[in-house]
Amino acid sequence: MERVQEMPSEAKKKLTIVCQWFLGKGCTDVEKIALLTYLSDREHLRRYGRTINRELCRRSGHEILYSLNLRNFKLENRIFDEDELSDTEREVLNLVWDLFGALDVAQLNDRK
Repeated sequence: MERVQEMPSEAKKKLTIVCQWFLGKGCTDVEKIALLTYLSDREHLRRYGRTINRELCRRSGHEILYSLNLRNFKLENRIFDEDELSDTEREVLNLVWDLFGALDVAQLNDRK
């Protein structure tokens, strides 16, 4: 099994902010948040040449793997300053939520 390197703390913080953003939209399914985060990173990379959390994510089967294991990631609803996200990041997160937020995990997996 391939060993995944630890994610730098700044990238981990950004990933946490993105997860909290989706949680604030009412999404509580960790796998769905992982898929939406993947789609957001991919779209931000396509539009702006970098991912939101500055780390590349990989897709393996039906799972999204980051160096931070989202299955063990404890989601807690917290208030975060919207300024922690750039305008382009908010734009892409809103776009992904508008396009895919109503879909369930199975439907999101079919979109790959």
